[in-house]
Amino acid sequence: MGYQLLELRKFLSRIERDINTETPIPFTWLIGAGFSQSAGIPLAKEVSHIIVLYEYIGDVRADDFEDELIGFGYDQKQLKSYLDWYYELKKTNNKRYNELIDQAYSWLKTTENFENIDRESPNCYQKLFTHLLRYKNDHHYFLTSIIQRVRGINVAHIGLAGLLKDYPKWGDTVYTTNFDDLLLTSILSLNHTARIFGEVESSEQPSQSPSYPQIVHLHGRHTGYNLLNTKEEVEKWYNQELKKAFEKHISDSSLIVIGYSGWDDMIMQTLKEWNDSNPNLIRGNLYWIPYLGEQNIDKKAIKFLNNCPKLKTFVIVNSDPDLQLNADSFILSLCNSINKKNGRFAKYRSDLLNTAKEQHKFIMYQLVDYPDHNPQTAYDLALKAEERISKAELSKSISLLEEAYEIIIQPDISSELKAKVGKKLGLSYYKLDRLKESKKLLEFALSHFTQLPQKNEEIQFDIAETKRILAEILISKDEFNEALEHIKNSMFLSITASFEHTFLKWKRNHLLCNLTKCFIYLLKGRYEHAESLLNQVDKEIEIVMDEPKILGKICQIKSCYFLVTDRISKAKHFLNESDSHFSNIEDSVNKFLNNIYHAEIFVKENNLKKVNEKINCIVLPNKDEIAKGILLNNQAYIEMLENNDNRFLIEKLLKESTNLLSKNESNYNLINVLTDCYVFYRNNNDDFNFQHIKEQIKLTNCKPHQYFKAMKTIEKKEK
Repeated sequence: MGYQLLELRKFLSRIERDINTETPIPFTWLIGAGFSQSAGIPLAKEVSHIIVLYEYIGDVRADDFEDELIGFGYDQKQLKSYLDWYYELKKTNNKRYNELIDQAYSWLKTTENFENIDRESPNCYQKLFTHLLRYKNDHHYFLTSIIQRVRGINVAHIGLAGLLKDYPKWGDTVYTTNFDDLLLTSILSLNHTARIFGEVESSEQPSQSPSYPQIVHLHGRHTGYNLLNTKEEVEKWYNQELKKAFEKHISDSSLIVIGYSGWDDMIMQTLKEWNDSNPNLIRGNLYWIPYLGEQNIDKKAIKFLNNCPKLKTFVIVNSDPDLQLNADSFILSLCNSINKKNGRFAKYRSDLLNTAKEQHKFIMYQLVDYPDHNPQTAYDLALKAEERISKAELSKSISLLEEAYEIIIQPDISSELKAKVGKKLGLSYYKLDRLKESKKLLEFALSHFTQLPQKNEEIQFDIAETKRILAEILISKDEFNEALEHIKNSMFLSITASFEHTFLKWKRNHLLCNLTKCFIYLLKGRYEHAESLLNQVDKEIEIVMDEPKILGKICQIKSCYFLVTDRISKAKHFLNESDSHFSNIEDSVNKFLNNIYHAEIFVKENNLKKVNEKINCIVLPNKDEIAKGILLNNQAYIEMLENNDNRFLIEKLLKESTNLLSKNESNYNLINVLTDCYVFYRNNNDDFNFQHIKEQIKLTNCKPHQYFKAMKTIEKKEK
């Protein structure tokens, strides 16, 4: 054996010792396809599979795959479509994948130049580029499409980039047979730069003492058209200046080889001249890092290593069962050893993130001059939407809300902006009574508020207010326990707030929490608790004396309380007060609720005329389908009260109303129309539809309001 096995830990100890000397022997790097494999770039064998299967399907079975692929040319769209399909097939249907690969190679053997092809041989890759992909442009398109699917830079790339940047005297030049730019990308990501070599026509040589790291592409780069994929191309087009530079570099350094199989190119021909009779071709040592151990080294590479100077040739192995040796683990170990005093590999990980953050921050700064593209405009759009809502311009307001939402869901938007705008959008949808969208956005805002510093008063208040409004939405969905939890959290934040200059703001939130909590208790039938909370609200009411909307809501809930406890005169008194507070403000939702409560009071008083009057008022403006559904239900109800014999008309109105209201989160109105249907079908002896509606009422599992139970309503309507 012409080489020695060297344990990774001993290699690292040796490197750590040598790098601290005054004049360490520098390193030259030679990296191959295995270096980029974990980033998502396939090795030559899989590239061969990709090419053979594509050519087979396109040449023989195009009609069988016309529904799965968009064509078999070499433009980027067609190749992307094929590669997406290829990797999805390999991932999800391995059996079909293997069958197609076998069929493709069987077909290949029937074509000229491939009769005796061995798919496992390294020569297969070269022959495919020689005889199957006949044109140089096809080489470029195919390889570029494969490289563009890369998942990103890997641990090996970022670690090596960090070493090149921080330890240039130890090693500053990388020779590579790879076509990708991932190492360059990594260096740029660490806010550094590099010089690139690799064009066939260039006569420039990499420097022996460069100011910046050097990356030398021995077989070209995928962005160029002179890619060297075959033995003939290497012999014909190989840049002799790069070969000379490589010889100069290794004559004054040691050589580390990673991810390189040792195929028969000009570099390997140069290295083969290094033997006992020519020991100075490499000044230092050769360190060969195999993938997962010595046993995986290619036979030709083993033959080469056995002919190298034994005392200067080392194959790195690792006996630690917890660490498999590959490009990533080797570079990671090297960074942690060499860069021990400066943060190890973690430094480069942090530098990568910080560089990206600074670049992103600068881009955002520039966008200030371009309002149409500045994410901060999302907040302005939310404010404009609020203004449109106040003017009842609903379609314009929704358009603005949707536009703002599209901005804040982008992944690069800060949590602060997501939270602030998300809350505003949620509140606007709440005003529009679009509870599904409101809940979604308020929960979105809450998730981002919790990522911000919790000691900030404004953030704490936003969280408290968001939780309170979420509770109100959950009440409408009959999710009382979750609503109560949000209210308790909001009240806790209000009680524990220690910000004196905004004391009233927190007290106001506490009052509103008590009001919402009271409503929950009314819905759950816990009237004593509700009464206690109303008493607390009365003690704090001075805080909101100049807010007619809140005063109207307080009177409305008091009316509800007295209504469910059968104190009709007091219920009527507070409902009239509530009407008075709401009379001069735009609040269609609460006005709608008040009309509902008035109707219920009149039902209890058996005042049919007044019931009809209020029913004709129970239409929600600005609410499209809900408003239309309620109007149709009211029309049907009036027809039923007047004993109209037009069964066809009543049934049509009820069905249309049910269809509209079942699409929306309007539990009260849905169960109202269902009970009307129940009565209608029962009175008309339509047993089939009667039973169907009865089951539908049960399935809704909703309580429209605390005093409006479905069965009781049915009884009243029948009377």
